[in-house]
Amino acid sequence: MTKRWVLVLMLLLFTAAFLVLFSNLFSEERPPRVYNVSMLIRGMTSDSWSSVRQGAEQAASEMNVELNFITLSAENAVEEQISLLWRELDDGASAIILSAADYDKLSAPVGRMLEKVPVVSLESPVRDQKVAAYVSADNYDMGLSLGNRVANDMGRYGFRVFVLTDGSNLENLRLRRQGLEDALTAGAGVEVVDVSVEDALDPSKWPTGSGSPDAVVALEPAALEAAAQYFADQGSGETKLYGMGNSGKIASFLDKGVIAAAVVQNDFGSGYLAVLSAVSALENREAELGPGVEYRIIDSSNMYDTENQRLLFPFVR
Repeated sequence: MTKRWVLVLMLLLFTAAFLVLFSNLFSEERPPRVYNVSMLIRGMTSDSWSSVRQGAEQAASEMNVELNFITLSAENAVEEQISLLWRELDDGASAIILSAADYDKLSAPVGRMLEKVPVVSLESPVRDQKVAAYVSADNYDMGLSLGNRVANDMGRYGFRVFVLTDGSNLENLRLRRQGLEDALTAGAGVEVVDVSVEDALDPSKWPTGSGSPDAVVALEPAALEAAAQYFADQGSGETKLYGMGNSGKIASFLDKGVIAAAVVQNDFGSGYLAVLSAVSALENREAELGPGVEYRIIDSSNMYDTENQRLLFPFVR
């Protein structure tokens, strides 16, 4: 073989080696993108949000998400939440998960935010905004189910119910309240009275003409915890307490029979699905959310059933 052919062969081998190296460099899998997702809830740091946070953090660890979980200094502090939304956007959030502190007042800020990043509504939505996803149990159905439980316990006819309110403008609570009333008023002679949490715990402030209620219903965890603590301290007489929410305190009051029954939803699943929805929106694909967030009516007789323990005590998995 002449020197010329040797040189040509060496050149070809060198070129082939270079192409293989070049191909390997660019075919190596690039590190996955890290998404910065901010989750803003509508309440303060509390046990009742811990399951949501745990579910969100589990999803974040699986999906390469840097999660920033943000609470408020007071329940449903609207202006503070709006300010925090803009702060998170300025700090580089790729997507926002929002449990809105007000159905109407958060609508315009969310509308402007949707022009920049995806927004996922968690539990409490905003008016007239096409967010990437809405993650929640069926609030009307939860209210209807709880109302039927109360009505069955009361005998369906001729009883009085106090529904605890806090003055907030939340669509999820409105739907729960509507479902509750539709179930309760299916029977004759049923009186449903809205009472603030503070007034309900002070009989001297009960609405004119209202005697002792046969049942008290709280539609969210903070109100249920406050009423349960009052009943535990002062006694409830013949009045039964019902509500919605999940926390260590609520589980303890269920176990002691202070709370007759509570609607408990899968808060861990809600947090997980919210992060999944945010990542799906960032990757321009539909999130597979399934039939909705699970909920169950739990009382002292069934709280230690396997499936109910999974909802009440998500940290023990």
